[in-house]
Amino acid sequence: MPNIDEKRILGNYGSNLVAHTLSKICLVRPVAEGTDIGIDLYCETIEERQGFLHFWAQVKCGKQINITMHF
Repeated sequence: MPNIDEKRILGNYGSNLVAHTLSKICLVRPVAEGTDIGIDLYCETIEERQGFLHFWAQVKCGKQINITMHF
């Protein structure tokens, strides 16, 4: 089996962590890996059991943490 590099493992962890966090307030659909369109998650907020306000998220990962929320 081929080795999986640290960057890929970190990216997988980061996008899943963000998806988990966002899933508390919206539906989160991951974008297929390897499509390289710059979008990691497709999200849809929910209000009164109705979907509205779609947005995309791009997740960047590194050794340090910096969380910025604009909503």
